[in-house]
Amino acid sequence: MIQHSAIKCVQKNVRIWFALRKWKWWRLYTNLLPILNVQNNELILRQMQSELDDLRRKSDRLVSEKQELKIFNQQLETKLMNVQSEYAEENAANAGTIDLLEVETSERIRLEKELNELRPLYNDTLKKLELIETEMLELRLYNTKKSIEQELEKDDIDGLSVNGSFCSKSNTGEQLEALRRDNESLKRQLQQEKEQLELRGLTERSALEAKLEEKESEIVELEKQTAIHKRKYHKVCQEMQDMERLCEENKIRNRELEKIQSKFDSEMSALRSKLEAERELREKSEREREATKYDLFALKNDLDAQKLETNYHVEKCERLERDLKEYETASVSKGVGTDQFLKLKAQLRDLELKARDQEEELDEQTFVIQQLEQTKLKLEMQLEKEKQKWTRELAEKESEMDDLRFNAQKKIKAIELQLEEESEMCNNLQREKRELERKMRETNGVANGKKANSSFDCQSSESIQDYVLKLKRQMIKYKTLAFDAQTQLEKLRENIPKQSILKALKAQLEDSEFSKASALKSKQLLQVEIDNLQQQLDDVNSHRHLQV
Repeated sequence: MIQHSAIKCVQKNVRIWFALRKWKWWRLYTNLLPILNVQNNELILRQMQSELDDLRRKSDRLVSEKQELKIFNQQLETKLMNVQSEYAEENAANAGTIDLLEVETSERIRLEKELNELRPLYNDTLKKLELIETEMLELRLYNTKKSIEQELEKDDIDGLSVNGSFCSKSNTGEQLEALRRDNESLKRQLQQEKEQLELRGLTERSALEAKLEEKESEIVELEKQTAIHKRKYHKVCQEMQDMERLCEENKIRNRELEKIQSKFDSEMSALRSKLEAERELREKSEREREATKYDLFALKNDLDAQKLETNYHVEKCERLERDLKEYETASVSKGVGTDQFLKLKAQLRDLELKARDQEEELDEQTFVIQQLEQTKLKLEMQLEKEKQKWTRELAEKESEMDDLRFNAQKKIKAIELQLEEESEMCNNLQREKRELERKMRETNGVANGKKANSSFDCQSSESIQDYVLKLKRQMIKYKTLAFDAQTQLEKLRENIPKQSILKALKAQLEDSEFSKASALKSKQLLQVEIDNLQQQLDDVNSHRHLQV
C-alpha cells in the first residue's frame, strides 16, 4: 500500500515536471541561472581581491613608515644618550672646576687682604729699622764725643795741675787718634752693616715682589681658565637647551608615532575583523560548496532515477511495440478495430516524446553539473590562494610584532642601565663633594691654627723678630698655597707629573726656610755686634777709669 502511494506521488510530480519543462521561459531561466551565479561569484571575488590589494599596499606603506620612524627614533635616542653622557662629564668637570675656582678666589681675596695689611707693616718696620740704626749711630757718636770731651777736660785739668807735661799730652793725643780711628772704623762698619741690611732688604723685597708677581700671574691664569670654563659651561648649557628642544620634538614625534601606532593598530584590528569576515565567507563558501556537492549528489541520484525511468519507459515502449505488432498481426488475422490501434499509436507517441524530453533534461543536467564543477574548482583554487596569502601576511605580522617586542625590551633594558649609571654617578659626585668639604675643613683648620701661632709669636717678638715673623707667615702662606695647589692638581688630574710639582713646592719651601735662616743669622750678627760695641765701650770706660 505504501509503495503504491509512493509510486502515485512520483508519477504526479513527474507529470507536473513534464508540464513545467515545456514552458520556454523556464528553460531559459534554468539555463541562465548557473551562468549568472558564476558571474556574480567572480565579481565578488574581484572586488574582494582589489580590496585586499589596497589593504596590503596600505599596510606595506605603514610598515615602511614605521620602520623609518623607528630608525630615526633610535638615532635620536643614541644622540640623546651621547649628549647626556657628555653633559654629565662636562657637568662633573665644571662642578669640580667651579669648586676649585671658588676656593681659589676666596684664597686670592684672603691673600690680597693679608698683603694689603702687611705692606704698611713692612714699610713701618723698614722705617723703624732705619730710625733705630740712625739712633744707634747717633748714640754711639754722642757717647764717643762725650767720652772724648770728658777725657780732654780731665787731661786739661791734669795738665794744668802738673804744669802741662809733654808726655801726658802726647799720650792723650795718641789716645784721641786711636779713638778717632776706632770711631771711623765703627762708622764704616755701621755703614757697611746698614748697606748690607739695605741690600738684604732689597733682595728679599725683590724676591717677595717676584713671588707676588708669580702669584698674580697664576691668579690671572686661573681667571682665564675660569673664563674658559664659564664659556664652556654656557656652551654646554646652550647645547643642553638644544637637546631639550630636540627631546621635546622627539616627544612630539613619539606622540605622533603613538597616534600612528594606534591608528595602525586600529587598522590592524579592522584588517583582522576583515580577515575574520573573509574566514567567515570562506567557511560560508565551503558550506555552499558542501551544499553544491550535496545538490550535485542529489542531481546525480535524480539523473540515475531518470535514467532508470527512461530505461523503464524504453522497455515499456519496446514492450508496447511488440504488443502492437502482435496486436496488428492478431488484428490482421482476427480483424481487430481501428480505435484500439489509434489509442496504442497515441500512447506510443507520448512515450517517445517523454523519452526525448528526458534526454534533453539529462543534457541540461549534465551541463549544469559541469558548470558547477568548474565553479567549484575556481572557488577551491581562489580559497587556496587566499589561504596562502593570509598565512604569509599573518606570519609577517607576527614576526614584526616579535621584533617590536624585542626592540621594546632592549630599550627598557638600556633605560634601566642608564638610570643605574646616573644613580651611581650621583652617588660618586656626592661622595666627592663630601671629601672635598672634609678637605676644605681640614685646610681651614690648619690655616687657622697656623695663623693663631703666628699671631702669638707676633705679640711676643720685637722689631727684628717682626721681620722674621713676617717671613714665617709668608712661609705658612706658601705652605697653604702648596697644599691648595696639590689638592687642585689631585682634583683636576692634570698631565704634569707629581714629582716635578713636589720638587717645585719643596724648592719654594727651601727658599722660605733659607730666607728665615738668613734673617735669624742677621739678627744674631747684629746682637753680637751690639755686644761687641757694648764691651768696647765698657773697656774704654774701664781704661779711662784706670788712667784716672
